[in-house]
Amino acid sequence: VVQQGNFNVRYFDIGHFVDTEKYTDSPVRFSFDPEDGFEGAGINMEITFSGAEGIFIDSLLINNQPVSLTTKKVDLGQKINTTMGSFNLTAKGNTYSSVPDKGKMLITRASIEYTAKELAKTIEIISSIQQPDALIISLRGKNPQKLEDILNMLVDEYNILTKENDSESILNTISFLDERIQGLETELKEVEGSFTEFRATNELLDLSSQSKIVMSSDQGYKE
Repeated sequence: VVQQGNFNVRYFDIGHFVDTEKYTDSPVRFSFDPEDGFEGAGINMEITFSGAEGIFIDSLLINNQPVSLTTKKVDLGQKINTTMGSFNLTAKGNTYSSVPDKGKMLITRASIEYTAKELAKTIEIISSIQQPDALIISLRGKNPQKLEDILNMLVDEYNILTKENDSESILNTISFLDERIQGLETELKEVEGSFTEFRATNELLDLSSQSKIVMSSDQGYKE
């Protein structure tokens, strides 16, 4: 769910007293292409919007280490290289008019594993009193739309996983039955062979009619 929704990247408007998390309404999108060994790198980046002058990176920390850049001014879509990986900022929906003329933002990135563990801590699952066979899943946080999206995606992924497990169980059952049927066929042929030999020895066999019965029985067992 974290990987699918890119929930390990968060955006905040920097205020005088409180930083407000943006979600789908963030004016920019951040992407990071890590070097080998830095896939789970933690990133903290503060940026300033300065209208016609562009966007400036005020500070950049990767794994809590300050990173020096050759230039603080960046253009949307510009690839910025560091020793730990490259990153860029793009406008929301590729529409530059959505970028504000002023303001400050904080962009953070954590590993997918860390984000998943932190989200798991805020999930509560209890049984429903009204419906004993149902579960109530709740998630705590400050952005209702984001929490709703996470819960819906969580249920979707659970349903997909359940179907995969059910399919695997059915295939295993079919495989087991196939093996058992093959074993029964072998045993039945041995029994029928002994029975046929007994009847032939005692001159009790009508070969043409008996062979038809054997073939019919064999088909029945297969079905």
